[in-house]
Amino acid sequence: MKKLFAIALTVLLSSPVVWTAADREVTIELKGMTCQGCVKAIRSSLLEVPGVKQVTIDLKKGTGQLHIDGNTSVNDDQLKHAVEKAGYSTGAIRWKK
Repeated sequence: MKKLFAIALTVLLSSPVVWTAADREVTIELKGMTCQGCVKAIRSSLLEVPGVKQVTIDLKKGTGQLHIDGNTSVNDDQLKHAVEKAGYSTGAIRWKK
């Protein structure tokens, strides 16, 4: 049973995010990050926002790429709040689609 659970978990975690035509991409400037722990904290907090499907953070550039479900209404304030909840701040937020 434990092996079956481990296999199912591996498949679930390695499954790619499914994109739809309505999905949007957001680039967010992140301030105050110094290490991978910071990246993990921000990523976890952003993934709690309903509609955020995927978060990729570049520590060197100080930016995050977010993939947002186009069928949900996510706004700048929700994203800023999630980053602030993790203990960091934001700069520019740019919606691509």
